Amino acid sequence: MKRVIFLFILALALAACGSQTAQRSPADQQATATVNAASTAAAIGETAITNDLTQQAMTPTARPPSPVPSPTPQTGIGGTQQSGPWSITINSVKPTVSDNQFEVPKAGNQFILINFTAQNTSGGPQDMNPFYFTLRDDSGTTYDLTALTVARDPSGTVLAAQKLHGDLSYELPKTLHSFTLQFDAPDDVDHSEVVQWNLTI
Repeated sequence: MKRVIFLFILALALAACGSQTAQRSPADQQATATVNAASTAAAIGETAITNDLTQQAMTPTARPPSPVPSPTPQTGIGGTQQSGPWSITINSVKPTVSDNQFEVPKAGNQFILINFTAQNTSGGPQDMNPFYFTLRDDSGTTYDLTALTVARDPSGTVLAAQKLHGDLSYELPKTLHSFTLQFDAPDDVDHSEVVQWNLTI
């Protein structure tokens, strides 16, 4: 009889332990759920980071655009260059004959006209003068301006954004076919704005 009672009590004790194991408190269950949720979030985050890194590795790196080179100033007939407030274009170079009987070149020489257009790019009026130009040949010889009645006046006051058309007239040897025309305004004290054209005739 005592043995039966002992076995009955032992069975009740085992049942109570199993019940406590099976039925955990709500706080314990919540803690377990929080831990499980954190583990799941961490796993998802690691997966997302891995996917992003993989996508970046597979995406080709865009090359930076190549720099666009600055246009080289044209230094022949038709070339336009900027010097201080002036944008100057050489339109033509050609021999000429004066209709004035007193304007005759020396033997072996000829007159030439260099036609140009000067635009005032400043915000105020500017004075153009043919003596801002200098003509030299390949040997370094400088040629002076020659006054010709057939030449269009290359001087005057030009208002902002307006243009002036004029002719530079020179007397050159007929054997001279290439030369350099320079322009430098008098207010360019350090001569940093000198421009030139290589011309042929």
